[in-house]
Amino acid sequence: MAESIGEWLSSLGLEEYTARFSEQRITVDILRELSEADLEKLGIPLGDRKRLLRAIASAPPPAATPPAPEPPPDASPPAVEAPTVPGGFSDVTASGHLRHLTVVFIDLVGSTALSAELDLEDYKNLIRRYHDVCAQIVAGHGGYVAHFAGDGVLAYFGYPTAQEDDPERAALAALATLREVPMIAPERAEPLAARVGIATGEVLIGGLVYEGLETIRAAVGEIPNLAARLQALAEPGTVIVSAETRRLLGNAFVCDDAGRHPLKGFREPIQTYRLREVRSAAARFEARQRGTRTFFVNREEELGQLRRRWARAVEGHGNVVLLSGEPGIGKSRLARELADRAASEPHLRLMYQCSAHYTESPLYPVAAHLEFAARFRAGDGPEEKLRKLSALLAEPPCSATELTLFARLLGLPHETAAPSLAGLTAQQVRNATIEALVGRLFKLAERRPVLVLFEDLHWIDPTTQELLDLLVERVDGHRVLMICTFRQEFMSSWSGLPNVTRIEINRLGPKESAAIVTNLLKGHGLEHTPLEAIVSKTDGVPLFIEELTKAALDAAEGDGGQDGARGAATDPLSLPATLRDSLMARIDRLPLADKVMPVGAAIGRTFSHRAVSIVTGLPAEVLNEALRMLVSADLLSQHGVPPDARYTFKHALVQDIAYESMLKSRRRALHGRIAEVLEEHFPDLVERRPEMAAQHCSKAGQPRRAIELWEQAARAAIARSANSEAIAHLTAALRENASDTDAARLVATETRLREALCIALEARGWGSEDITDNLDRLHDLVAEHGDEAKLFTILHGLCGEHLIAGRAELAYDFAQKMMALTGHVADPACPVLGQHNLGMCCFMLGRFEAAIEHFDEAIRLRSEVPLSALAHYYVADPEVVDNAMRAWALALMCDEDPSAGVRAREAVARSRALSERAGHDFSSAYGFSILASVEQSLGDANAALELATRARQLSRRDGFTYWEAWSQIVFGWAMTMTGDRSLGIERLRAGLEKYRATGSRQILGYGQALLADALLKDMRHTEAMAALEAMDEAHAGISVRFYDRRIEAIRRALADAPEAGDAEFER
Repeated sequence: MAESIGEWLSSLGLEEYTARFSEQRITVDILRELSEADLEKLGIPLGDRKRLLRAIASAPPPAATPPAPEPPPDASPPAVEAPTVPGGFSDVTASGHLRHLTVVFIDLVGSTALSAELDLEDYKNLIRRYHDVCAQIVAGHGGYVAHFAGDGVLAYFGYPTAQEDDPERAALAALATLREVPMIAPERAEPLAARVGIATGEVLIGGLVYEGLETIRAAVGEIPNLAARLQALAEPGTVIVSAETRRLLGNAFVCDDAGRHPLKGFREPIQTYRLREVRSAAARFEARQRGTRTFFVNREEELGQLRRRWARAVEGHGNVVLLSGEPGIGKSRLARELADRAASEPHLRLMYQCSAHYTESPLYPVAAHLEFAARFRAGDGPEEKLRKLSALLAEPPCSATELTLFARLLGLPHETAAPSLAGLTAQQVRNATIEALVGRLFKLAERRPVLVLFEDLHWIDPTTQELLDLLVERVDGHRVLMICTFRQEFMSSWSGLPNVTRIEINRLGPKESAAIVTNLLKGHGLEHTPLEAIVSKTDGVPLFIEELTKAALDAAEGDGGQDGARGAATDPLSLPATLRDSLMARIDRLPLADKVMPVGAAIGRTFSHRAVSIVTGLPAEVLNEALRMLVSADLLSQHGVPPDARYTFKHALVQDIAYESMLKSRRRALHGRIAEVLEEHFPDLVERRPEMAAQHCSKAGQPRRAIELWEQAARAAIARSANSEAIAHLTAALRENASDTDAARLVATETRLREALCIALEARGWGSEDITDNLDRLHDLVAEHGDEAKLFTILHGLCGEHLIAGRAELAYDFAQKMMALTGHVADPACPVLGQHNLGMCCFMLGRFEAAIEHFDEAIRLRSEVPLSALAHYYVADPEVVDNAMRAWALALMCDEDPSAGVRAREAVARSRALSERAGHDFSSAYGFSILASVEQSLGDANAALELATRARQLSRRDGFTYWEAWSQIVFGWAMTMTGDRSLGIERLRAGLEKYRATGSRQILGYGQALLADALLKDMRHTEAMAALEAMDEAHAGISVRFYDRRIEAIRRALADAPEAGDAEFER
């Protein structure tokens, strides 16, 4: 091809158009990307447009490619040995990317016979004319001829420029080829014929190295080969398409089932279809109406509900609205519509955005909002940021403690601001921060109504979830409306609360969809824009409507009425494919988009100008122009001015498409570069949120550094009592570690990570399968490497977890293993714990005498060991616990040995004294809870009530959920027995529910038995029987037997009671 556009036009005798091409900066390297619509826009007449298109299609590719050799006599591929396309390449360069492509392979039928029949020069001319016809048809339908191989023509639809209807264009081009090929030599007695194969799917577009030759752009993957195989299946004059192509064509074309066929290179038989013709416009319209009519609803009702909720909030009746729906359905748009309607009223608007990248970063949306509201800028030092934060919080004034808490949340200096916080635990600081955020919001609402928009809760982190739970619980009585948006997969626990309204957003109807399209078209004067096609293709999803309309605008302004009319007559494609193709069509029109969008997508939904500048290394003027184009094209939204600007992908799906278009190798390299930039240029951010750099290291294939960062993030989360986030971070680290080929390092790292995971998993509740699984794995790791002290700790954990889950026999096995190790571990605490655990297991198994022996020995040994030596293993004082458990065992032995009652009373007195002077709240709560059960077992309801009350108060104050639940069960029983039966039974049931919520099963049967006893006392016999049935279910699969004799006594009493109906009637 000529070096300049002028030389090329002159070679065609069309030099008169040189000025027009030059004015539009059209050079020879982009000629193949020109369509007929582009040429028409230049004002070139129809005839010359056709000549230019033919010349473009028949010209060699931009990269140097050798001329195709003369076709040999057997150039036509055998039917079962279709050619691999383009064949012979050895490597893929790093410049490739992924595209959704429709590939067309055209073959001239009978070329072998033609080569024998015709003179070689005539045969060459015939093939040249055939190539010209194919090239012109492909280019005329917006395709790209990628390769001529003898009598084969390979064409792409979707690259280098995508259209939203590429499969349809490919099908139309194939049918046109079947019609035009016979006209190449109309004088022949046996007309020429072509056959065509079409396949659609994801391919790799990249530089392919021909063996010994220069690179050319080509599509790699199974789709080009599938198109070639399908072509080989086709009869002369027919088109065979793949199942995916058929699906995307929808009702636009008539297709027949061509059966399933085994094809070389494919493991399973391939479903095929024969493309016959374009379906009539009337038939397509009818089918489209049938397919979409039932999906659409109005939007005015949803907006009306929001306005009514806002009016109540303004009056002081704070409430919450939950907006849920599929991606792109318009949740955010609806929320912002209310905000726009409320703009004329005095109020404050707060916006929080959850992020898929920060689902495990505590209070990320709040921190991001504060940084935005305080106007933090790149280059601001800690002191400047603290000054800005102080200014933000000045009205209404906040306390020094609140300022410190918010500063800590943002990782700013805080030590001197509120010294009183120095004595608080991490959990207390976390709770105080949440309380401060709640208080701050309600202070703002005292001055004026507040509209809170909390978006994308399906990506919420656990700590922010706790904040929202508290806000929802307390918002009533404040001038606050909270609007929360989320996708259907988010499970809200607030639905059904009196001040919460849930609105499920459904798809729009045709009228509403058309209104959006019409509004977007205002001022463009595009009478032929395919409004009906857009409405039907988007199926009522506002995101799809918006994006497809903008793509249609770009195309229609150059395509003219003919293409618009054809587009209006087409049937909708599959929504995911059409959205992807329409977005790619818009992106392809932006020459610098591919330099910025994938980088931004890899960084995250929102990215800063500074970050993308460093990662890309682009000159400032080039980067700014690229970002300006993307903002102008409504693919990104911009906040602020460069270099302090931040950019957000307008829709998450836009980000997904930009990210998924990259090859895995490029993604890995890009994430590696982002991680490097974060650590080098944003060290404070990495120190505050190591998980940000960790996720990029993981995606970059840098496992060792990723593990370090995930572990740092986990330990920081544990220190803040953000256990859910810590679990996620440690799980990610374990996943990275699993591929380590250094066996010794793998084991050492996994052991360290799982030890940390033990701490984080405590929040899951005792008896959690996750805890047990982690301890089981730790046991295997440590036992194999002979660290007996560490093994003892793990056995202690396993014993406790199985015991709390009701698996007493398994727990007993681990307790015996602990005792076997005590002689090998120098720690004097180990024999105490070994005897304690054996006592607990024997008690739960109903072996009371053995339990008392073990408890006595544990108490004796405990007198020789300071409590501090036991703290590493056990959160309570074993002396308090073992004395209380000894008393309970004696109380339950009274059923067979009445003399045990006296010993039990002595044990209760001693245990109560120990619990009262323990000096350790957890031990006291533990002791009082067990003693309440002792008094219940001895039949003293008043004493049980008094002890259960003390245990409940202590547990509620300090957050001992397990003991609060236990003591409430006994409290409810005691209330029932002392007279307030109805309320007592209600409290008992509530205690059982709380206990179930802890994840433990250890005393569920005991609790159900107490419920049955209380119901029997209240003569509610039917309910008592149901409680016993529930107890039997609770006991299924566990080996807790300590209350079996009492349970049988309750059964006998219930059996001897009057008929349930009579008793309840008499009552």
